[in-house]
Amino acid sequence: MDEALKKFAIQLLKQGAEVEDVAKRTNLSKGSIRALKAHIRMGTYGGSTRLSSEGFNREQKSLLYNPKDGYFLGRAPESGEKVFWHPFSEYTANPHIMIIGESGYGKSYATQCIYLEFRKASVGSIAIDFSKSMSRIQCEDSFLRHAAPVFIDAGTDGIPLNPLKIDSNDGTGPLNIAVRIADTFAAIYRIGVQQHALLRDAVLEAYARKSITPSNTHSWHLRPPTLAAIPQILEEWSEDRTNLNCRLTSKLRSHISTFFMFETFRETPRQLAWRECFEHNRCTVFQLEKLENRTKAVVTEFLLWDLLHDSSYRLDRSPRFVLLDEAHHLSFKESSPSIRIIREGRKFGLAAIFASQQPEDFPQIVYSNTASKLIFQISDDNEKVARKVKKKCQGLGSAGETATHISRLPKGTAFFIEGNEAATIRIASLEDRL
Repeated sequence: MDEALKKFAIQLLKQGAEVEDVAKRTNLSKGSIRALKAHIRMGTYGGSTRLSSEGFNREQKSLLYNPKDGYFLGRAPESGEKVFWHPFSEYTANPHIMIIGESGYGKSYATQCIYLEFRKASVGSIAIDFSKSMSRIQCEDSFLRHAAPVFIDAGTDGIPLNPLKIDSNDGTGPLNIAVRIADTFAAIYRIGVQQHALLRDAVLEAYARKSITPSNTHSWHLRPPTLAAIPQILEEWSEDRTNLNCRLTSKLRSHISTFFMFETFRETPRQLAWRECFEHNRCTVFQLEKLENRTKAVVTEFLLWDLLHDSSYRLDRSPRFVLLDEAHHLSFKESSPSIRIIREGRKFGLAAIFASQQPEDFPQIVYSNTASKLIFQISDDNEKVARKVKKKCQGLGSAGETATHISRLPKGTAFFIEGNEAATIRIASLEDRL
């Protein structure tokens, strides 16, 4: 295509001329003109990857490019304007962000950049790392030096936390914890209603053997049992031939036995303190890659429940960020901690960063309740992501054009959505941030 005719056609289209009229005046095909029109809408003609900001009013655009209370993400490739993420802005519906992108296009690097911004802003954060994307080996040297993350290797060293501990603020004591434990295993291991009841009763029996009962609130201050008591009780029940549920108990014990083999949660003189994990702009990384997949999921659920409980009772509401990598391993059932964080996290100052490779890894509730999205190159053949983005954002072309744009993003470049705004940005490097 002749470059002069191309520029002339672009000028006419920007002035509002119809495709047929431009085709006649330039002798270019209608197909070529439509392609140029699509690039203009997306702001990608001439090889650019910046989304056009046409259609954004001044008030909206000021949030996207406003550094106040925001975390620096990157720059618009053409203009060089800085783009910021504002999780706790009054204009943002919720503080959560969804990050998706195929392997090798910059998702993990961008996460490190965001966590370095937390460090610079003296904000505490944690990461629950399923796949070693934030391990010492995978992280950039500059991130390790300047973010100074603290690593907890759950597979080798375990986690100093007892999921059966009863908090003094918990109004239902052991009964609530027993149901929570059973719900978690039911969601991850897909056990049935009867096995759910058996597991719940086994937890309550573990408490009873420590003289802790739901009706006696004073007993809640006694030293609780550990998770290791549960498989022991299930083994006793399965071997008791007078027990009508012995066979069902035996199946339950076999089904969930893998989790207890890892002994991930361990009693130590010094137990995990969330306040220490978040204080002094600290980044704490829980590494789960050495654990079996379902064990990873259960460990994450228990960690999130404890974190949520701690966050809901703290006096200050300073921001806390938690990265949930490989989010498709999570349970998003109604009774899960992930759903409660999504719905109630803002009032506790708790923001979730959900990261995964494919859009199919997220249920609708995550799409609907993450006000911000950072999308690296993905194949959006069915236009599922594009249609959702188009409903939210102004100034975009068709869903097909948006899907094409997302599928062609180069490495290190992402499509960022916050509220009803969108921009294509190039993620700023760790070195630039320092």
